[in-house]
Amino acid sequence: MFQPLQNRLRAYERYSGITFFRSQLLLLAVALSVSAIQWFLIDRASLPSTLIYSFVAGNVLNVLLSLAVPFFSFAFPQDWIAFLAILLPVSFIASAAGGVIDRLILRIPMAPLADLRKGDIPYGALICFVIGVSMRVFASVRARLQAANNQLAQQVQYGRQELETQASDLRDAFEIQSSLLPRTIPQIAGVEISCAWQPARTVSGDYFDVLVLSDSRIAFCLADVSGKGMSAALITANLQATLRAFAPDESSPARLCHRLNQALCASLPTGRFVTLVYGILDRKRMTLTYELAGHNAPLLLRGSEVIPLPGSGPVLGILPGAVFSDQAFALRPGDRILISTDGVTEAFNPTGEEFGDDRLVAAALNGGDTAHSIRAEVMRAVSLFAEDHFHDDASLLVVRLDQ
Repeated sequence: MFQPLQNRLRAYERYSGITFFRSQLLLLAVALSVSAIQWFLIDRASLPSTLIYSFVAGNVLNVLLSLAVPFFSFAFPQDWIAFLAILLPVSFIASAAGGVIDRLILRIPMAPLADLRKGDIPYGALICFVIGVSMRVFASVRARLQAANNQLAQQVQYGRQELETQASDLRDAFEIQSSLLPRTIPQIAGVEISCAWQPARTVSGDYFDVLVLSDSRIAFCLADVSGKGMSAALITANLQATLRAFAPDESSPARLCHRLNQALCASLPTGRFVTLVYGILDRKRMTLTYELAGHNAPLLLRGSEVIPLPGSGPVLGILPGAVFSDQAFALRPGDRILISTDGVTEAFNPTGEEFGDDRLVAAALNGGDTAHSIRAEVMRAVSLFAEDHFHDDASLLVVRLDQ
């Protein structure tokens, strides 16, 4: 019984663009405005008559137009042509209904109702026509806005799904890249090595590795790929695979860097390069053989003395004919070696001041007697200095010889 009425009510609200209750408030506002205009122009107005007329004519107009929607649901301008053709007779019907109900309720004579010069129907039809056009414009604008909102909502939803997909991909990439790094740091007797790896984003362009070559020889490296993010992370994966393939057969860091450079020159995109520290520590002979391929110099701490390790070779991945040479340094028991990427020393605080080598050394000297405690203290100090906001990938490798 009520279903047809509910369907008509929904059609009414879809056409008018507002709820039935709000449409009645709108008709009340129209009636009050018309009464005020009449009072201002002719110094008299019949508010009850205007209210009855407005509510009846307005609702009849909306109901008839809502029923006629299928007849003017075309593309522009055909929709407006059909709508105006329908609106004209509907306006007269709504006006006549309003006038008749108004006179029946207020017991006003019907005779002058249709007078073309003074009757209510022609005048009311004109008002209904204007109201109908206004509502059509409102409905059209509302429909366009609704369509735009729907499209925007779809774009937002699509963008959210894309972000979720990218976040998932980055998490997967982080897990894959983390698996390429040593899960546990290999050690040999008399040598302790500890590493820290802090990406500026989800994935990193820094890479470290430690390889045991014999009971008394251990190799370690720290590399920094130019750039950050996913592209740099992909290069580190290539670097890791290449280095691990070459390192076991190479006793010379210079020759290893030469082979790495040849491989990277053939695979890196233009403008990308890698800096690398690769060293082989011989605990029996107490020597460190190394090459610095464009990387900042490691710092050796001997007691309170700070010794930058000399040497500087070319970066990897740019010049196929680059020449590398081994550097050798005699070690002593208790020596500590600090190797970092520039994300550590160039980390800056909110005022733009860089962490620098002096703070790096001070933190290391305060770090205790083990490589792990030194690494922890340095990373704690730089993180506190930069307020936990790293603008570049930051990695640290600490090597300590037992006393």
